[in-house]
Amino acid sequence: MKQTFAIWFLIALPIMVCGQVNEKLKLIDMAKAYKSYMFMSEPPKTVTDQLVENLPANLSTTCNFIIQTITTKNNLLTPKY
Repeated sequence: MKQTFAIWFLIALPIMVCGQVNEKLKLIDMAKAYKSYMFMSEPPKTVTDQLVENLPANLSTTCNFIIQTITTKNNLLTPKY
């Protein structure tokens, strides 16, 4: 039983660690986009596409909010936000 647990732990550990790194990198990308385009004109379509690409499920609300804040025709006054 101990060997089974140890093998499972050694397999699961890298998966959990890589998942956390992906979330942190996405947060950094969102912060860079916010900093770059908050007080400027409309960002290029590629920027918003890159933010949505490979997005973890728990960051979807945050990403949608940041996309709305950096676009000129936003829906920030709707009850969703």
